[in-house]
Amino acid sequence: MSREEETDFFFFSRLFLFPISRSVDYPEEFLIGQLGEFGRYQWIQYLLHLLPAFTGGVHMLSQVEVGATPRHRCLAVNDTILEYVGSCHYVSVRNETLPCKAWEYDRTYYESTIVTDWDLVCDRRWMASVSQSAYMLGALIASSLLGQLSDRYGRWKVLVPTGALQMVFATGCGFVQNYYLYVALRFLIAVNVSGAYMIGFVLTMEMAPDRYRTMIGFSFQLVFALGITVVAGWSYLVRHWPILQIIFGLHSSLMLLHWWFVDESPRWLFSQGRYQECDAIIRKMLIQNGKADAIPEQGFTIDQLQRALSTTTSDIGRQEPLEQPTTNVTPVVVQEGGKEVTTVAVSPPVSSSDRKYGIVDLFKTPRLRSRTLNISLNWFANSLVYYGLTLNSGSLVGDPHLMLFISGIIEVPAYLLSAKIIDILGRRPVISFCLVSGGLACICTTYFPQSSFAWTTATTSVVMLGKSLISISFAIIYNYTAELFPTVVRSSAVGIGSTSARVSGTLTPLIFLLDSLDPKLPSVLFGIVALAAGFFSLYLPETRDSPLLHTLTEGEEFGVGDTGFARLCGGNKSPLDNERVFETAASTANIIQLESQKE
Repeated sequence: MSREEETDFFFFSRLFLFPISRSVDYPEEFLIGQLGEFGRYQWIQYLLHLLPAFTGGVHMLSQVEVGATPRHRCLAVNDTILEYVGSCHYVSVRNETLPCKAWEYDRTYYESTIVTDWDLVCDRRWMASVSQSAYMLGALIASSLLGQLSDRYGRWKVLVPTGALQMVFATGCGFVQNYYLYVALRFLIAVNVSGAYMIGFVLTMEMAPDRYRTMIGFSFQLVFALGITVVAGWSYLVRHWPILQIIFGLHSSLMLLHWWFVDESPRWLFSQGRYQECDAIIRKMLIQNGKADAIPEQGFTIDQLQRALSTTTSDIGRQEPLEQPTTNVTPVVVQEGGKEVTTVAVSPPVSSSDRKYGIVDLFKTPRLRSRTLNISLNWFANSLVYYGLTLNSGSLVGDPHLMLFISGIIEVPAYLLSAKIIDILGRRPVISFCLVSGGLACICTTYFPQSSFAWTTATTSVVMLGKSLISISFAIIYNYTAELFPTVVRSSAVGIGSTSARVSGTLTPLIFLLDSLDPKLPSVLFGIVALAAGFFSLYLPETRDSPLLHTLTEGEEFGVGDTGFARLCGGNKSPLDNERVFETAASTANIIQLESQKE
């Protein structure tokens, strides 16, 4: 193989997170300049991984329009109404205050919703909230269950069925005429939508070089926001909820593309000792990128794969052995393009190394445990405030479709602006600032008078500002979680964080019912939780410019002593200091292994 071909081979292998040992001596600065560029294969995979984010935005917020509550008042049934008392009572000709038995609805913005069809108002108002909470509960189940399944059985085996099932359930939801069946289908939609979203994100993060991790994390949130605008647009055009729901369901037909075009995560395959499949995917990547001639005639050696799973050039010379299954490796000669090619054959993993990692591993050591709890609070607060502001957008003064559209589109410039900022300032300070500012916005708007156009405009502006700040924080937390935890438990960490978010998401529609006690109470609660999460996030280590972690040992040693308070007090811990994790990991590896064997 020529010198140029060997350079291309190393370059493209490195793009897919497999920094194969160089057999040629090229200048280091040349290689650094070439790392991290996407080829055709990577772009196709990345765009397909984004589809769950789009359908997630559509299905998560469809309830805002399908389950909207228009203005309403009592409808006379065998009685004469002398006076309306709110929207739930009236004064009869006998001068008695009676509860409504039927209602008439304002049809200005909605011809029909589940609320108008099934009269989910007044003493049945809780049923509309429960239908959205059922969705969040389904997302909660998906976060806790499907994250572990993807760590055990693979990303692809979870992504593909969840994509197909969400289309079936979402489309079928438009044909039901029973409230309880509708709620059940919303639950099932959420299980599959949330599962697909989470796995799509993890797949992309495990494919992405360091320089693209920020952009990718924000792009998922940006596409989710575009899904919200699509909901608003369709709802403006279609005013009957069954037709609208079927249209939303058909958007998930895009997910069927995953069956044919999405590949398993090479990182996950490597962590399971399935080296032959890693080899096959890298070969496929090189071929699709037009570099078939760069495939080495001798194939990928096991030593090259053992030094894999790195996304920064600083790891090229790293000698720390990876946590991996014990395998038997034998060379195999195969026919490829009419030529004999030597590759590797790997037998199933053996001995005690062949174990699965999961949520339990996040709580076995003190630093991973504290970070897991802290990051869970962060997810909880972000979700609570984000969905609180989004689901309540229809209550703002003006066209509810327009308010929802603005709440979605305002996230786009926020993501584009902050994507660069967090690579300059870091993840931790931006998350803390956005949570604190968003929490203050929630609290302040409850005390704005609504007596004039100027005040209602100010309320809308502050709410949208708070929404954009929380959107930024919510977007960062996906990246931040993936960067804080090692590969063997990364999907489980994202899953438990997402679980915390779904718990708060499940509670959000029910918290709105507290406005019957005090109209200010829901927003004040949202604000207090956001302020607390913003404060505690300062205790998390910074991950800017740090390599992705791979083993439990690295995860436990990462960022020791690195807090926002230490930085404010004059500490200047460099992100490069975190790379000492790889030098000290071996000293604690035995402890981790001993604790793992206690299972």
